[in-house]
Amino acid sequence: MSSPQNGYSVVPVQKVFLPLRIVQLILGVAVLGISAYHLSLYAAYDAGGLGLFAGLATIILVVYWFVSQSNTNLYNFWAIFAVEIFVLIMWLCTFALIASKVALLNSYTGYIGGSYGSGSSGSSSGTICYAGYCVNYKRSLAKRYVDPFSATIYAALALAVVNFILFGVTFTLYTINMFRHRATFTSSVQNGSKNENGQSMQYQASVQQYA
Repeated sequence: MSSPQNGYSVVPVQKVFLPLRIVQLILGVAVLGISAYHLSLYAAYDAGGLGLFAGLATIILVVYWFVSQSNTNLYNFWAIFAVEIFVLIMWLCTFALIASKVALLNSYTGYIGGSYGSGSSGSSSGTICYAGYCVNYKRSLAKRYVDPFSATIYAALALAVVNFILFGVTFTLYTINMFRHRATFTSSVQNGSKNENGQSMQYQASVQQYA
């Protein structure tokens, strides 16, 4: 029997979950694509592998969320709770690792654009290697060097941070709703108030307030 006691009862959530899930899915796919591009440049790029995994985990969670909402036989709020916190941690690790790579990249560009660059005040040229990926550059020392890799790594960092924040919001809201859901059901069972269908009146009211 489906009930909050065994985890097979659908937890009522706020309407804001729908747009949040859609945005999480879009950002997850975007980071997955950028990470795949980085891995195509350098297969051993660790931040790319982690971003790829976080994007895939996000897709799996969001797809399961929407499918289980329409087919409650597949719904288990303990499973969603566990996967939600797992994906949240994955996005935390992803943006932290990408941020460390960005800091390393900034140190390289600062080195090239500073007093250690070749030439006095004209142009600087040569090769820069970052995380095993090397590019050639030719630019004015006063300008900051930007290549496709460095441009997309900034985008990956921004998207990862935003998705981490969004998952922090959905995890917090879902956790609050889940424990309220269980507490309401337990309290109503103890009170023994039932409607004509044998459902708890207090439990039914707690579900309808999110509808």
